[in-house]
Amino acid sequence: MMTITIPFLQAMDACEGGLVWCQSYFDSKGITEDTYDNVDVAFTEYCNANPSITVGWIEWYHALLSNPQAIMYFPNWFYADQFKTYNIITLQYNNFSSLADAQDGVIKIQQEYIVNQKERFSVNIDIDNPDGSITWTPVDPFSFDQEEDYQVFDTFTGQYTYYDNLADAQAAERAVEKQVGDLAIRPIEQLISSADDINQAWINI
Repeated sequence: MMTITIPFLQAMDACEGGLVWCQSYFDSKGITEDTYDNVDVAFTEYCNANPSITVGWIEWYHALLSNPQAIMYFPNWFYADQFKTYNIITLQYNNFSSLADAQDGVIKIQQEYIVNQKERFSVNIDIDNPDGSITWTPVDPFSFDQEEDYQVFDTFTGQYTYYDNLADAQAAERAVEKQVGDLAIRPIEQLISSADDINQAWINI
């Protein structure tokens, strides 16, 4: 259970008004610390009675329970074997039980995002016509494999670049795909817990 003290509140950047109230609360009871729940009851009563001067105070206080900085302030907090990363395709978090699985999950999201964004890619192959002219013909950017001249579109510059061989064209296309895939990367987060395993929070790793 979280213990409330003036040094703790100062470390959490509590506002001056909140610190003054808390010190007055302690003085009235002849103590220098109290449980989170006990302070919550008195603090909530004070905020409800003085709404004009305590805007946002109680929300800030309640947020301490899931504030990583607050949890890590006290000894013996620990890392839990729970990880998550945000999937920008599903707009949900993917959960994992190991860091290795989370890292693999990030790679999978990148790959899925590249496929999801296929319309951003464009590769044209040089088709020679009988009259000596050429026609630039679209090919599948994910699977072109003929030895020929190509134009590869860079979605970030909005320009096509000419390549006179398959290997360079494929390398250029994969480079653009990687840049697009990197847009899907979100930090891996790990769960931390207080020593009593009551208060938990997610932190980026």
